[in-house]
Amino acid sequence: MNVAMSYEVGAARGILSILSAMGISRDEFFSHMGRSINSLILKHRCDLDRKRLVIAVQRLLKEQGFYPGEVTGEFDGATSAAVRQYGIAGGPLYSELVDSLRTAASDSEHKTRWVDQTPEYSFHICGLRKLFPEALFIHIVRDVGSVVRSMLNFHRIAGTHLVANEEEAYKYWLRTVRACLKAEEAYGPRAVYRLRYSALVGKSEPALRSLLDFLGEPYSAQCLEALSERINSSNVPPDFKSDDSATDPLLVEEARRLSVEIEQTPQPTEISPAAADEIEVGFAKRTQYIENIWRA
Repeated sequence: MNVAMSYEVGAARGILSILSAMGISRDEFFSHMGRSINSLILKHRCDLDRKRLVIAVQRLLKEQGFYPGEVTGEFDGATSAAVRQYGIAGGPLYSELVDSLRTAASDSEHKTRWVDQTPEYSFHICGLRKLFPEALFIHIVRDVGSVVRSMLNFHRIAGTHLVANEEEAYKYWLRTVRACLKAEEAYGPRAVYRLRYSALVGKSEPALRSLLDFLGEPYSAQCLEALSERINSSNVPPDFKSDDSATDPLLVEEARRLSVEIEQTPQPTEISPAAADEIEVGFAKRTQYIENIWRA
């Protein structure tokens, strides 16, 4: 262990000792840390959205000859003056431009949540709930064959391979789905929502209405615009087949059985204390493992 890591470990132990001495539980500490992270992300996300909008406005004004300055993303006096001049000159997009700027200013004050779609979160729902007790989780269920084909073609858009081969893809699907199913049992339908991909594509409006009810958000027809194109980020070729002979057939059968079972059975409506305890024990083991590494 190098000097820098030793210092970090010592500092972490010191903080935990202080918290324990003051009667501050780990859950309280995590939730307070989560609130700080949440506020930080929301603030900077709003700032980033506003900056991107101002950059677009400055470029438009610059192209039209109203803004001589640099495209910085800062809404300074020169940008404000250029907007007014553009409006006086009867710019065709003036009203939309002003509305967008007003909306951005309003959103920065009223946004209360952010969204992330990292698949690895499937394995860390327990820890995330400690950081963000009010977090809501969406488990998007899709037939395993389509998911495997998508993972095997991930490199077409990302330039890197998500999995090494078909067998690894099936194993990854099983691990993530089982983790999400266990979270459904442990935390119930008020915290975890199962959304079937087939419903999202085939019955988009009712699927989105139900999802937004879960999130406590109002429905808008504009939500359907994001589904106007096929939902498949890996752009799997129509003739692509995933039938590697080296893949364990028992593994494939296991995954397919679970895939069919999920499609045919509803999400549990009651919380399972046993499942919650199982997840909590797993989280405790992982944190103890990390602590042992620190002490090594």
